[in-house]
Amino acid sequence: MATTRPLPAVPGEDRLTWDPDPAAVDALLDEANPDAYVRPGRPGGLAWAAVPGPDGRLLACGAASYHRPGVPHLASIAVSPSARRQGLGAALTVGMTRHLLRTAPAVSLALWSGNTVARALYERIGFATGHDYATRELT
Repeated sequence: MATTRPLPAVPGEDRLTWDPDPAAVDALLDEANPDAYVRPGRPGGLAWAAVPGPDGRLLACGAASYHRPGVPHLASIAVSPSARRQGLGAALTVGMTRHLLRTAPAVSLALWSGNTVARALYERIGFATGHDYATRELT
């Protein structure tokens, strides 16, 4: 999925911070998205953003990486299970996208086809599907 247009404002995007503590990001990914392929300190993550809670604990995080030169790709997006359904995924995605579109022509992201909750969110905020990939178990 990708967008080239500025996304509409959503509540909470002003809570977005950049360069969160890597250990806090890893802890949130372990809890909310253990299969995340971009991790702090590993190749692929260019910049990290997060939404902290009132106590400073990270409630949502995501990375900006590249799959295609010059087009940032959102990766390893995660929202703490205890903070889901509060609009934090939208706030994180919109805030990161708005920031990245200041210097890039587009922003992309990918998701598993069965992740219908994320797909609905991304479509609602303005991302469109460029192409779908199908995978299968190799025998």
